[in-house]
Amino acid sequence: MALKYSLVMVAMILTISVVCASNPSFGIFEQNECVELKQICFINGSQCDVCNLTSIDYPDGRIAVNNTQMQKREGDFNYTFCDSTYNGRYDVNGYCTYGSDVKKPFTAFFEVTPNGELPTSSKALFYIGAMVILLLMFFMTIAGLIRFERPSWKLLFGGLSYLMLIAISYTAWVISINFITATAFIGNFFYWIFIILLIAFVPLFLGAIAWYIWLLMSIKQINNMIERGIPGDEAYENSIRGFKI
Repeated sequence: MALKYSLVMVAMILTISVVCASNPSFGIFEQNECVELKQICFINGSQCDVCNLTSIDYPDGRIAVNNTQMQKREGDFNYTFCDSTYNGRYDVNGYCTYGSDVKKPFTAFFEVTPNGELPTSSKALFYIGAMVILLLMFFMTIAGLIRFERPSWKLLFGGLSYLMLIAISYTAWVISINFITATAFIGNFFYWIFIILLIAFVPLFLGAIAWYIWLLMSIKQINNMIERGIPGDEAYENSIRGFKI
């Protein structure tokens, strides 16, 4: 009896041979680029009649595409999705039909990243190491800025600390868009911090140079007054007030 039942099951499988290939992942694509979704479906050696997408879901669960028919081509079905605005995983659900009584569902997904690549552990270690080194260098420049009193040293360490801030903000932006793709706000935040620091660099640099020149001229003026016999405190006050002798 068991043998007879097994033979019947094998016969049924051979009679209704269904091949509806669905790759669990359509791949990884770059943000804001069109994504070509391909579906292969053959039933009893013949290509399916229709393949429909019941839904394509954004990473946050909202529906991007609803009940859309895929284009039938020789050998597969195709749909081009061009709304890859958000980073993350997009779930794809659909079904293919053959005749009026055979229906084969499929489920797949694709992922969208800023550069079309998934972050790897080696990249993560590289960025973490770079951030640690930049932070250490930043704190070292701050320590130098506090420790040294000479204006030339303060100008040097102040400029270096600002450059470190630019590098840190850039690295944080790159890390956020590669590893925190589900929260676009974080990437945008570090991006604008980086842009603001970069734009402000030129006026701040020119202002620092102007301050340094003014400081040198003030020191020279104080020294001239001291050489003329004016006490140091009075010479300093006169220099602050712009008093000239």
